Amino acid sequence: MRTVAAVAVVLLSPMGAFGVDVPVTGGYFPYFADGAGWTTTFQFTCLSASGCLADISAYGSDGQNLPLRLKVTTSLFGEETVQDVAGAKFNLQIYRHSTVILQTLGTAPSLTTGGLDMTANGAMTGFAVLRQKSDGRPDFEATVPMEPRSFYDSGTVAFDHRGGGATGIALTNLSPTASAEVRVQGLDLGGSILFSQTLTLEARNSLSFDAAIRYPELRNRVGIIRFYSPGGMLGGMAFRFNPTGPFTTTPFFTNDNR
Repeated sequence: MRTVAAVAVVLLSPMGAFGVDVPVTGGYFPYFADGAGWTTTFQFTCLSASGCLADISAYGSDGQNLPLRLKVTTSLFGEETVQDVAGAKFNLQIYRHSTVILQTLGTAPSLTTGGLDMTANGAMTGFAVLRQKSDGRPDFEATVPMEPRSFYDSGTVAFDHRGGGATGIALTNLSPTASAEVRVQGLDLGGSILFSQTLTLEARNSLSFDAAIRYPELRNRVGIIRFYSPGGMLGGMAFRFNPTGPFTTTPFFTNDNR
């Protein structure tokens, strides 16, 4: 008997109710970028023998639902199919060992950033590719894995700003209801404090910044940046930019001090 892998995508309106009862498992992407030369491609694969049902929600840097236009690529009866969908929330059904690809269109002249949250009833894996297009040079891109739904109250990013290098950071308060007071410290290679500040992030809000511009004490220095929100739920993503243009991801190490 021939086994055929298939996938179905059902779009829900931003205010609609989900049609399946999905437990809180899955993962999240604390940051994506679309427009002004940027696109983000998400790839999800179902590892469960019984298939996967998932709810996916997109939200902006202000924590509100963010409608997206996506190109969805799937395979049905061995034939690749592509369809366009739009919305802030939608339901995804993926059969065992099948994969679905969701890509932002990147056609808007202005940049939009936000996060993507996914809950599922089966084991799933995923990653995102952030790509930047610019006239006169090759496209640059970096790949980031989907973060598991394990929430922590602190995170650490390493930086090296010598020779024109830059560090981009996207910090997110993953709590759906509570604001977060985040203590931020920059430390040099020897652990000496370069600066210490506090910032506030409302529920599901995110903040994206160039570390050396926001914190000039880090210019031409090497070390780490620590984020700590007692009892909070922090997530993040970080990028290292070469002064000639290319970029790559750098780890956002999380741990819990509870």
